[in-house]
Amino acid sequence: MKKLVSTVLKTVIFFLGWVIFISFTPDIKTDNQAYMRLWWEFAPFAILILFSVIFISLIEKGKYDWGDYLWRCFLG
Repeated sequence: MKKLVSTVLKTVIFFLGWVIFISFTPDIKTDNQAYMRLWWEFAPFAILILFSVIFISLIEKGKYDWGDYLWRCFLG
């Protein structure tokens, strides 16, 4: 039961943190629709990756070997 509560709490904290980060993302000022669409697709993805790294560093301290983690991400 304790693990379930911990997992649910981490999930809620992660989602709310990501929403807060994404709400502060500035919108680009352009008349080109392609650039605007690219920004709308790229900004949430980039913030998701950034917030994931921050979240893992703060919440899961010491449980991840970053060299191995980055190598696995590179391998796909």
